[in-house]
Amino acid sequence: MDIGIIERQDGGVDIVRPADGFTVQDNFDRMQTTGIIVDISAVPSTRIFRDAWVMNQAGTGVMIDLQKAKNIAIDRVKEIVDKQLKAIRPAWEEAVDNDDSVWMDQIKADRKDIRTTLIAKISDINACTTIAEIEAYLP
Repeated sequence: MDIGIIERQDGGVDIVRPADGFTVQDNFDRMQTTGIIVDISAVPSTRIFRDAWVMNQAGTGVMIDLQKAKNIAIDRVKEIVDKQLKAIRPAWEEAVDNDDSVWMDQIKADRKDIRTTLIAKISDINACTTIAEIEAYLP
């Protein structure tokens, strides 16, 4: 199946899939734009890093920009950490209200562990050299 690829000004790409009875060129004409027409196999099979898709160097298909994919993975890991920290906030507030220093110390240690894990994951993601390595850090 043919699809169209339009390179955006920000370096990303838009994918054009024609409706039944239309061609990619029909869509380009209707959109008053230009792009390239390729087989769908020229596009990554996974949409996990869709916001990191860019035109490949040959201009014949789409590839995943490694640094953009790393940034996406880091943002997702940060979202999970934020949820974890929010989940323990009520316990923290109760410990403070009850002036329970033992409980507060345990929660502080838990929060520190969560943040330490985040720092390690960010470092590991930044050290990745392939998209498959980055995908391994996603939930």
